[in-house]
Amino acid sequence: MGQPRGSIPAWYVTVLIVANAPEFDDLSPGIERSCRPNRLLCQHQKLKAAERRKQMRHVFRLVVLAVASALLSSAAPAQLAGTWKLNVEKSRFSNNHPPQSETRTVEAVGSGLKVSWKGVAADGSPIEFTMTTQLDDKPVPMTGQGMPRGAASTAVRRIDANTEIATVFSKDGKKLWTTKSVVSKDGKTTIQTRVGKDAGGDTVNDRLVWERQ
Repeated sequence: MGQPRGSIPAWYVTVLIVANAPEFDDLSPGIERSCRPNRLLCQHQKLKAAERRKQMRHVFRLVVLAVASALLSSAAPAQLAGTWKLNVEKSRFSNNHPPQSETRTVEAVGSGLKVSWKGVAADGSPIEFTMTTQLDDKPVPMTGQGMPRGAASTAVRRIDANTEIATVFSKDGKKLWTTKSVVSKDGKTTIQTRVGKDAGGDTVNDRLVWERQ
């Protein structure tokens, strides 16, 4: 069976155990034998050996953490990726103008994501726009038609494998609202909460329920 969505991978637990294991014995038999005639020399050799082990352990921890970080980063796009359909009935829109239908497709692109939206707005106009982010909290353009409530660009950052936060900006660079996206533990649902103001100054307080297809 595969790794359950939302659970902590076994490799990550192993990394944490190894990286935080107790210190090795600082005194080797070779040092003990070589320094028996001179206790001061013995103590000096012990300290040098302990310092070398400390330095090696520090380097080892840095390598382990770097590998763990890279693996965890690659897991995030995979968890968020997929085709998601908006459940309009379960969702809530503060402007009372929900789209008639909408689908959101998330693709892993390297360590980032490409997100495409397609559907029909409340007034019957088409929704079809896209954006690509490296999850580095840097604004990227949203291109196409039907972007919600004056949105023109967004800056996305990853919180963990199941969570991301996006800050949405208007065409003139004004901050509008933030969107928090959380994938459920079973990987079947994404809940998005939007809080802020739209380009017209009206309150945004939405809750979108997306279901994996």
